[in-house]
Amino acid sequence: MSRPDALEQELYETVADKQAFQVKLRQLRSEVRLVEASLEALQQKESWLTHELAKRTRVRTELPSVDDFVQGRALESAIPKFFDLDQEPKEPEELRSDEGESGENAGESQSQKAESDDWEEMLESLGVARCGYCGLRLPLDIAAIEQHSKCCPGTGPNSPSGRGTPSPIQSPPKDGLTARCSNCGDSLSMDMVEQHVCRRSESSCHDEVFAACLQNPLESSYDSEGSSVLNSNYLSLGT
Repeated sequence: MSRPDALEQELYETVADKQAFQVKLRQLRSEVRLVEASLEALQQKESWLTHELAKRTRVRTELPSVDDFVQGRALESAIPKFFDLDQEPKEPEELRSDEGESGENAGESQSQKAESDDWEEMLESLGVARCGYCGLRLPLDIAAIEQHSKCCPGTGPNSPSGRGTPSPIQSPPKDGLTARCSNCGDSLSMDMVEQHVCRRSESSCHDEVFAACLQNPLESSYDSEGSSVLNSNYLSLGT
């Protein structure tokens, strides 16, 4: 092979090697861009997960649990505070420091109240019934609500409304499961419905009327003539 032919062959091989390295370089650059994009996506995911974890941890520590709501311990901070008569009077400096702390705690109490309202809305969407007297929460089950109405301090047999026949001017309690006779206007607990003697008709309430009341225990009253009169003193957060 002559020298020009050898040089031409070497040039051809050099160009081919150059093109091969260029192709490999483009592939490596594509892989680098892919790795960089994956790394950036992982960094964004890490930041989002860290933020969500911190937020859920803060909410878990500040908000009461569902068990606290069911047991009536959710709003312990809202229980009225009483003065201790045996406590020694504070110095003026201590009083001024307490006033400064009370201003800072006002914003925290408002935020806690707003968070409690969020829990109330959540339980309302789940359809949980709440006793208006003792605050105990119950599932929307007729048997459970009827059983609670017998043992609740505001509606049971030991309650003020459960001792004897109510007087003509007796008004229904503010909270609790109650019924009202539309004929004479007497208000009484569900335990006294069967024993009630209407002052106008002087006859015992019919069993059918009492059965009609139990079919709708969340909003129940009865009529001595047999018609239903609604009196929603036992509230359901789901309605």
